[in-house]
Amino acid sequence: MSTFNNTVYLLCSILLLLSVEVWAQEQQSARATTSPFAGTYTTSLEDALLHPKQIKHLDLSELRLKTLPNQIATLEALEVLDLYGNELSQLPEAIAQLSQLREINLSNNPHLDMAQAFIVLGKIPSLKKVHLANNQLQTLPEEIALLASLETLDLYQNTLESLPKALFRLPMLEELYLQSNMLQQLSEEFSALRRLQVLDLSGNQLQQLPHSLGMLPQLRMLNLSQNQLTRLPASLTQLAQLRELYLGQNHQLQWTQAWEVIVGLHNLQTLYLANNTLEEVPINIHQLTQLRQLYLHQTPLRQLPESISALRWLHTLSLAKTPLQELPPTFGRLASLQHLSLSHTPALDKRHTLQLLTQPGNLQTLDLSFCEITSLPLTIGGLKQLKELNLANNQLASLPGSVFQMTHLQKLELQNNQLRQIPEDICRLTNLIELHLGQNPWEEQFRSKIKEWLPTTSIRWY
Repeated sequence: MSTFNNTVYLLCSILLLLSVEVWAQEQQSARATTSPFAGTYTTSLEDALLHPKQIKHLDLSELRLKTLPNQIATLEALEVLDLYGNELSQLPEAIAQLSQLREINLSNNPHLDMAQAFIVLGKIPSLKKVHLANNQLQTLPEEIALLASLETLDLYQNTLESLPKALFRLPMLEELYLQSNMLQQLSEEFSALRRLQVLDLSGNQLQQLPHSLGMLPQLRMLNLSQNQLTRLPASLTQLAQLRELYLGQNHQLQWTQAWEVIVGLHNLQTLYLANNTLEEVPINIHQLTQLRQLYLHQTPLRQLPESISALRWLHTLSLAKTPLQELPPTFGRLASLQHLSLSHTPALDKRHTLQLLTQPGNLQTLDLSFCEITSLPLTIGGLKQLKELNLANNQLASLPGSVFQMTHLQKLELQNNQLRQIPEDICRLTNLIELHLGQNPWEEQFRSKIKEWLPTTSIRWY
């Protein structure tokens, strides 16, 4: 064979190999494109029935389904079934054969026969979570006691006025969500739920609480916001595991009595008291030695006790929309404080406040919006660790140069002030990710330069 022929043969062989490889890649790509699943989740019942051993999560929400086929029993690997927003009246008996099912969402199925549904679901020992939100439930049938393995029950936004005794025969229940119902009183049988960890009763019509709430040894979160409570039972101080307590928007609460109970919760980490008639914080708040988050916004609070500085782990404090005039001189000792909201506090002495805040120097977010601030003191530059600063909706005509020393800033909000320009020193904020400049009388020259100074920052002019 000549050299030319050898060369031609070699080239043809290479081309053939390349074409075979391209064909193989195209076939592989085609198979990947036509494959119905990338994993174990699908929103198609048809596809699920074609792959019964593969699907673990089937989402059939908002399809207006009136019935489910008995073939659903073939989904032997199914763990999560989402039927939210359908028109089901009954559950097929076939669902009881889903031996791996651990969570079902039946929310927003107002025509569902709950007694029949509980009978079916009670035959699934693996079932741990049931969602029944927004089902217009006025009562719960006794058959709920059949869900012996249930750990989470979601009854959000129904019209329940009372709870059946059967509910307290769920020995494994750990989370119970009853927010936005019409409950007026609670049973003393709550103490039977010994494993309960989360209890949300917000948005009801409760005026008092049973003594039995204090007999839940595992309870760690209790939400009582948006009720009509007048007192807190003294038994709550026995909740040794309680970490979060929410009491927002209880306008009838007698705060002298309530505080006696609250300060007895020595392991509390989150305390939410916003939107109340709270006028003062007691001196013995220092007894809450584990407190991390304290929300006091939208209250007629006029002062804070100096003892608040003893909360050594406090990292989040909201004092927005309060008539506070000054912070206690010991405020700067809150060495762990990272997030502070002083929005809508026009009466607060901002110069004195900023001097106090620079003492610990660990603050990361500060909200001073809607405070009628006309100028900022140079001391603001002492907030070296600050990452987010909100100065929106004030009356600032300029910024002190010390602002540009806060080189950790990632978000700066300056919208709706009287600013016409900012000096080029702003380019020193090399970590700035977001800059909000809307609704200021900016000079055109500044508008053209700011993007040059901060080429990687997202600038918003609205």
